[in-house]
Amino acid sequence: MKTFKEYFTESKQKHSKEEAGYVAHTVKGQRCDQCTMWRAPNKCSAVAGDIKPEAWCEWWKQSKRKDLQEKNIHDPVRPGILKRQVKGKMSCSKARSLKSKQKNKGNHTAKAAQRYLNYHC
Repeated sequence: MKTFKEYFTESKQKHSKEEAGYVAHTVKGQRCDQCTMWRAPNKCSAVAGDIKPEAWCEWWKQSKRKDLQEKNIHDPVRPGILKRQVKGKMSCSKARSLKSKQKNKGNHTAKAAQRYLNYHC
């Protein structure tokens, strides 16, 4: 089977779903709506016809667009917030002290201190 680059250099026309190895479901977490060739709401720059957002083809390539990348719940909201609040090396006692000083227990500093306590203490 030819790669997308080989097909693309031969002609500028869109190719059939069979040529691209199109399937109507997600494969290994890869979806058409996260691909560089995806054109909302249901088109592809390389494959002809209507394309489902949750579909996949062999020419799939991860898009670098920020709005298409999934956010992880473990990604830091404000990295380094505890380092700015505490002098010296962070410790469990410093994290407890910092958390107890916060009036609003839902602010970023209090949450960061609680995460530190959960993971390190």
